[in-house]
Amino acid sequence: MSESNGLVLLIDLDRTLYPPSAGLQEAGDRLLTAWVARTLGLTEEEAHALRRRLWAQYGTSARGLEAEYGIPQARVYANCIELLHPPDYLWPRPEVAAMLGRLGHPAWVCTNATALYAGRVLRALGLEECFRGVISVETMNWWAKPATEAYRAALAHTGAKAEQVVFVDDAIDNVRGAHEFGLRAVLCHPQPREPWTPCIPDIMALPEVL
Repeated sequence: MSESNGLVLLIDLDRTLYPPSAGLQEAGDRLLTAWVARTLGLTEEEAHALRRRLWAQYGTSARGLEAEYGIPQARVYANCIELLHPPDYLWPRPEVAAMLGRLGHPAWVCTNATALYAGRVLRALGLEECFRGVISVETMNWWAKPATEAYRAALAHTGAKAEQVVFVDDAIDNVRGAHEFGLRAVLCHPQPREPWTPCIPDIMALPEVL
């Protein structure tokens, strides 16, 4: 992959490199809700509400469970998303691989998930060769987007300056946080809950904003 115009791409994983309709992230959420209910002795409804609150407050439910209940994040992920089989939900996207290759910018995946899970998703999508590497929650020192510490760790990993980075994510909070950190932030969602400029409906439209 050749470098062009000094731009560096930080691209989110779930619901960004594949359409939200795939259902993979929702499957992980269901596993997490069930595990939280069993672990904390809650009803499914209570666990769902807790998971959503922690996600909104801490960026990920896992970080919230660690902060409020002392449960290591690695244990949380091992009992939800790392149990998933991504090929059950995803399919290869050679058109995305070709598009990223044509862009010619160095690119990293930047995800709040673990490296193990991210690797499985990229293999299911056929995109593992398209990126310089994965900036996972471990790489970000167990911080999660949209925390400033997460963007700082991600930027340090790339070795780029903030003004060189184009950040792409499906979550408006993560996009807003990246923008406030000084990155060029692009929202990738077919039906965003809040307006944002620039916004693309699918990662295949990325060349249009570059």
